[in-house]
Amino acid sequence: YWCNGECIWENNQCIHQSDSSPVPAPFNEPTDNQVSCGGHFALSCAECPQGNGASWCNGDCVWENGQCVDDDDAACQDSPSGWYDSDGPYYNCDWYGEGNRCSSYGDNYRNMGATANEACCSCGGGV
Repeated sequence: YWCNGECIWENNQCIHQSDSSPVPAPFNEPTDNQVSCGGHFALSCAECPQGNGASWCNGDCVWENGQCVDDDDAACQDSPSGWYDSDGPYYNCDWYGEGNRCSSYGDNYRNMGATANEACCSCGGGV
């Protein structure tokens, strides 16, 4: 599950911060070479959670695979999620990721507003 932004993970559920028991992150002013963790700052995204998990990983950072990482270093995601081409679900981003399919077919068969070369990380697209 994703629980970020104005929400936090509390008692095994994602809730809006205004509905949470107050356990505020320490607010500090940024100095050179610090990242915004969303409400506080640290020397790196890895230092944002301070043992508090995903709810303290925001701002310049995202929670990915159990770690707080720089948003710029986060893994690519196919976009739109679940994309497949106009010939049907068999021809999805995994299919295009094989061999030279991106270069051979990636600019054709637009679906969901995108071609494979725009939608699929395996073809250089995605977000």
